Amino acid sequence: MQETVKMAWRAYYTLKDAANELSKQLNDSFEVNDIIHYGAIGLTEFCIQASTMRFFKRSLAERYFPNINNPLIIECYLFNGYFAPIHSTTMQEIEIKQSAKVCVFPYLLDINGEHIEAAPEGLQHLGINPAFENYTVRIPKLASETKLIECKTPQEVIDVENENYGQIAGLPYITDLKTEGWFFQYIPNEALADFAKVGDDRFQPRYPDRDFLESNKWSITVTTDTLRLTSKSFNELKEVLSEKMKIQKSISKRTENKQAEIIAALSAIYTKTDCSKPYEAAETIIQEWERQADKLGKPPTGDTLAKYIKQGIDRLSQ
Repeated sequence: MQETVKMAWRAYYTLKDAANELSKQLNDSFEVNDIIHYGAIGLTEFCIQASTMRFFKRSLAERYFPNINNPLIIECYLFNGYFAPIHSTTMQEIEIKQSAKVCVFPYLLDINGEHIEAAPEGLQHLGINPAFENYTVRIPKLASETKLIECKTPQEVIDVENENYGQIAGLPYITDLKTEGWFFQYIPNEALADFAKVGDDRFQPRYPDRDFLESNKWSITVTTDTLRLTSKSFNELKEVLSEKMKIQKSISKRTENKQAEIIAALSAIYTKTDCSKPYEAAETIIQEWERQADKLGKPPTGDTLAKYIKQGIDRLSQ
């Protein structure tokens, strides 16, 4: 009876801790590079600790307004989570270069690994840049004619652009500003003053230009030392690996059985017997093998060869 491995609960694992725990629980050998590879191929989600970091929400809908060099929406207040997820494409870069820079996240995670979504429940607490209201959309109808449509809200712009162009490569296709295309962007403490001014004991939204917001200056450098696996992701990875190992063992067993059948058949042909006495057949084969050791190398032990012969004969006789 296999003994159940017990471990203390923890919120997250370093890569080294994850490799050690998987080695114990799955009775196999795992290294840190293996764990990184599993993230690169999307077997599980990695993250960084973000409890001391601050983020604000942004919308991909900004791409619908190419002539405005400011973010569409800035929250009146900032957000934080316990973890920030690292995408598998970033993990691929880390697998190659041992580090990568990130600044945006589709969601954050709480201490239990549950999602904190970027999409707001409503827009009441958002500061919408006035430049995006009463926006003119130019729609070409004929080669010599361009129709102008005045849109009062960002949602109207999105609706008109989608109706006119549909889904264009490189342009995010958003149907509902309130629920789609939202993400968190990292803002370091030293830059907070550029985003909000304190007045009347409340934060007031500001609208710095996109170049400032998207500067690599504000990115987070992620390394193998800063990567973490939440307890939830660790357990999911363990389940996936366990299933894959079962499949691999099943394939290995089938391969071993087929090898035994071939060994038994060749042994019967060589010894001109039915190999009902596998140890005698093995001894006959090993004697000839030893005579040709310069060509064939060192022979296996009689017990090993006899085991394969017996296993193969038993299977062939079924």
